[in-house]
Amino acid sequence: MTPRPARARRGRVPRAACAALATLTLLVGAGCSDDEPDELTSETEVPESSETITLRRGVPHWLDENRERSLAIMNFQTDPIKVDVGYLDDGENEVHTLGIDETIDADGTTWRVVRITPGDDGSVELAEVD
Repeated sequence: MTPRPARARRGRVPRAACAALATLTLLVGAGCSDDEPDELTSETEVPESSETITLRRGVPHWLDENRERSLAIMNFQTDPIKVDVGYLDDGENEVHTLGIDETIDADGTTWRVVRITPGDDGSVELAEVD
């Protein structure tokens, strides 16, 4: 039998190098993910007398006490940044694709999009149009 040469300890250096490389990749990727803004805001000022509502992704905003009419974020689009807002009225759902300063009529009120924050936890702020 021929003696085998002593082996270097396997796994420690490559694992540490892989972990460092993975961490570096995540940090660089997070810093350079996209050029999309985190939030898009209207340049038109909202009058102080206007009511505002904030829609949050995954949470309907009920417009009445009987929960027959609501607004809800359905989806975000990224190029250009827009939001698909669902308007549920007595069992019928209409989806409206809206960008900044575009409006939606819901429950007798016109709402203007004044802020869009896209993402999984995204939100949209609407201001009542006088």
